[in-house]
Amino acid sequence: MKRLFYIIKKEISDIKSNVAFFIIVVVMPLVYLSFWVLTVSKDVSFPVSLQNTDVDTSFAEHLLNYATPDGVKYFYLVEGGKENIEMISIKEPIAFNNGEIVGRLELNLGSIDLNMTKNYQNRLTGATNSYIEKNFLANKAIKINEYKTNKRDVSWANYFTASLLGMGMLMAGLLFAALSMTSEWKSGTIIFLFTSAQNPSWILIGKEIAFLLKGFIATAIFLLVAKIISPFSFDYLGLFASVFLGYWFIGLIGLIIGILIKEPIVSFLIALLASVSFWILGNGFGGMEFLLGSFGQIMVLLNPIAYLIALLQYFINGAATNWLLDMLVLIGGIVLLQIVSYLLYRQKVYLPRLQKS
Repeated sequence: MKRLFYIIKKEISDIKSNVAFFIIVVVMPLVYLSFWVLTVSKDVSFPVSLQNTDVDTSFAEHLLNYATPDGVKYFYLVEGGKENIEMISIKEPIAFNNGEIVGRLELNLGSIDLNMTKNYQNRLTGATNSYIEKNFLANKAIKINEYKTNKRDVSWANYFTASLLGMGMLMAGLLFAALSMTSEWKSGTIIFLFTSAQNPSWILIGKEIAFLLKGFIATAIFLLVAKIISPFSFDYLGLFASVFLGYWFIGLIGLIIGILIKEPIVSFLIALLASVSFWILGNGFGGMEFLLGSFGQIMVLLNPIAYLIALLQYFINGAATNWLLDMLVLIGGIVLLQIVSYLLYRQKVYLPRLQKS
């Protein structure tokens, strides 16, 4: 047991020799978070300049009150028609004319971003249909009721808080775990592992406990700063369990990288590339099915990080998911990676020592 504590102490003290790497994995997700919070501070609402409201005051009022089931308005008014603000102009009032519903609206978009254009069009179409159903069709219209799949409407800022927490965990878990082995190769202390009579299970357990502790430190810093710049609440117990399982799974991948790759810089670059790839292919930046279709869906199903990000979204934002299934996937991945890392350690470190003796 003393040797186990020694291994943990040694791994924690290694932060001093890798301060730059530690700062990078803590700061980078926070930089991205700050960027997203600043750019999407209005959450689900979009800015709009509304012109000619006197033509149809009733529709103008309906448009600006058009909201989600939670009461978050889809549009917020920007006075004065500032440049680069999307403009809705009421050219003709919505009314009955010879048995037909007529009217004319113009939507002038200054953005060339396809997603932004689509969202403005969808929201204006939704507001117009809602107005027509309410004021003209009455019982003749198909009644549409909105029900929330998620516990609450999720703001963009809080969505990226959970998503970027996943990226931070990937970077921290992969890097800390990989460095725990590559530092042994680089400094020459691997010889002590070669000559150690200690069972490899204890050495691996010590390293795993160490990178879990480092990961929790990085996550605590992220959550503290995130709550300051974009206040949110979360399920403490569920989030703790998700972070624990996530770091354990991710760290085992990093440990395998460290066993196979002896150069710290090479392992760092591999960990960085792997973290971004796992994150994007795990719906970290949005639904992959919208980008890659059925292939994207398959990639998400096969990527355990997608289940981790779903858990983080669930316990931070109440996003819909089968949290028990997500956790079982991570646990299954941990068991598999634990076996692989043990076998690799025996082959690359433990057995060579036995052969030399």
